[in-house]
Amino acid sequence: ENILEEIRAKIPAPYIVKPTDDGCSMMVQKIAKKDLETAIAAIFSQGKTTALIEEYITGMELTVGVIGNDIPHALPPSQAIANTGILSIEEKFLPGAGENQTPAPLNQSAHQLIKETMERAYKELGCKGYARIDCFYQAAKESPTGKERVIILEINTLPGMTPATCIFHQAAEIGMKPMEFIDKIINYGLEEHGNQQKNSDRLPIPKKQSSVSTSQSI
Repeated sequence: ENILEEIRAKIPAPYIVKPTDDGCSMMVQKIAKKDLETAIAAIFSQGKTTALIEEYITGMELTVGVIGNDIPHALPPSQAIANTGILSIEEKFLPGAGENQTPAPLNQSAHQLIKETMERAYKELGCKGYARIDCFYQAAKESPTGKERVIILEINTLPGMTPATCIFHQAAEIGMKPMEFIDKIINYGLEEHGNQQKNSDRLPIPKKQSSVSTSQSI
C-alpha cells in the first residue's frame, strides 16, 4: 500500500500497467489512478508475481529498424497507429488489424533527431546485425521539458520478420528489397563472426604445465 501511494505521488496518472515478463502488448493496460489496485490484482490473478507501472507517454509512437555492426544505420521510422490508444497484439500481428505509416509523417528535423538517437542507442548497447527500436517522439509542445525529445521504450535485438513487418517497408524506403535486406543481415553476421574469430586467434596461449613432479631426498 505504501509503495502504491509513493507511485501515485511521483508519477502522474494515467498509468501504464503490465507484467514484467510478457511481450507483444500482452495484458498492457492504461489505468486511472483509482483503478491501480484492480489492474495489478488482474495481473497477479494470471499467475504473475510482479507488475510494472509506468508513466503514460503521449506523442507519436514509432518503430525504427537499425542495421549494421560497428557503424549502425537507422532506417526511416514507421508510425504505429493504435485504434484504442494502446497498440494491441492483434494490431501488431493480424493482417489488416493494425496500421503503420512509413515513413512517419514528421519534419526533417524530427527525422534527424530520431535517426541520431536510434543509432547512438544501438551502438552504446553493442547491438550487431539488426534490431528494431520502439520509441515515442514528442514535439516541444507535448514534452514536459519544452523541447522535442525521443523516449526509447525497448530495443528488440531479434525482431520477427513476417511479410507484413514494417522493417521491410522501411528498407524499401531506401531502395532495398526484402531478400536484399536479409542478405545484408546475414553478411553482417558473417562479418561479426569473422571479427570474433580473429580476436580469439590473438588470445595468448597458456603455457602447458608439466604434470611430472620431482622430489629430492637428502
